[in-house]
Amino acid sequence: MRFAKYHALGNAYLVLATASPPAPALVERLCHRRLGIGADGVLHLVQGTASEPARLRVFNPDGSEAQTSGNGVRIAARWLWDRDPERNTTIVVRTAARSYRCQVAEDGGSVEVAMGRASFRSVDLPMSGSAREVVGEPLALAGVVLHLTAVSLGNPHAVIHTSTPAEAVIGRWGPLLEHHHWFPQRTNVQVVNVIDPSTLQVAVWERGAGLTATSGSSAAAAAAASRRLGLCAARVAVRMPGGVLDVVVDEAYEVAVQGAVRRVAEGALAQEWLASAT
Repeated sequence: MRFAKYHALGNAYLVLATASPPAPALVERLCHRRLGIGADGVLHLVQGTASEPARLRVFNPDGSEAQTSGNGVRIAARWLWDRDPERNTTIVVRTAARSYRCQVAEDGGSVEVAMGRASFRSVDLPMSGSAREVVGEPLALAGVVLHLTAVSLGNPHAVIHTSTPAEAVIGRWGPLLEHHHWFPQRTNVQVVNVIDPSTLQVAVWERGAGLTATSGSSAAAAAAASRRLGLCAARVAVRMPGGVLDVVVDEAYEVAVQGAVRRVAEGALAQEWLASAT
């Protein structure tokens, strides 16, 4: 079984182009830092045709499947670009959530993805309770009252703005929010510090993955929520532990994310390892 490993500002994925998607147990072993290759998830990619876009399925390191991933889509676009003798820079990738139009830089070092329109409606995440827009809604958690903005970009996000350093609290608030009863399908979590109208500091807890160096959809959600609350401009640099993603949120809350993608390695899984992992 062939694989490739890429990372987007420290958010690492393994790419498999096998005939069928990997079983959850295999995903867990592949992502294990000591027993496998080590990654933040697995991308199963089926190359497209002249009339059909490439199809992408995203698996978390616990074996569960995600609707989408901003960095996963950007990595998939770079993988497809690497295998395109014509080096077409515009690539469309379809996930379970939606289709994404990606623009790959001429040297392949950076990929921009149009993430689609952000929704703040509870039914789009989904969230429990009445159908409503969730913007700055108070939530008592871990002895404090947080103000939560819910964002769907094809996958669910709970965005918290605070003056407390984001990295100091994400490890405590992240798992509690991921599994909170408000989110019947769990949620991704972003804790946001607004540095200035053009700069956000964001810490990320991903559903099924935990602490994450960077996340494309999380950067998009954090920027969309911040703009909805009037805390940032349309164009913003989102700083995360792994690096910076540039995000644009237009007046209709259509979001685009751009940043670096790097190829790490390609190879084949050893038969003896596969036999022990399946």
